[in-house]
Amino acid sequence: MSIAGLLAHAAQVLNGWLLQVKEPERYIDEEEYPTINDGLGLDGMFDGSAVPDLDIAEVVVIFEKSIAEIELARQAVAVNGTDLGTVVPMPGNPWMPKDFVMNVRWILCHLTTEIARHAGHADIIRESIDGAISYQLNAQADGQPWPPAEWS
Repeated sequence: MSIAGLLAHAAQVLNGWLLQVKEPERYIDEEEYPTINDGLGLDGMFDGSAVPDLDIAEVVVIFEKSIAEIELARQAVAVNGTDLGTVVPMPGNPWMPKDFVMNVRWILCHLTTEIARHAGHADIIRESIDGAISYQLNAQADGQPWPPAEWS
């Protein structure tokens, strides 16, 4: 697992789901994923452990491109008057339950948890490198000493 792999995965997931938010009637088959990912600049599918043949700066640009799609999806929902309860076709992939019914709201909530989960994975990688825990980082961000003086 790597930061580049996680960013590539998060970018492709975010981009793919937002396509369905922008076009809720669209059916997206697994065979379309390579073309969709290619539009971002990713050659292949990334699960967090697969590393794109790109340097980290290029992967960050791709991730930022997918983040920009959030605003475009928000605008599409507003312009089209999309009800967040609109049921969307299940994507044609093997990891989604066949009997699952999802709507635009579910996709947006799922993206929140998906990105948060992978941010946690990235934090585990970071902590394994620098050893800093969240309390230490929060204190440092607030300009406070670590460990707190009262611990001495």
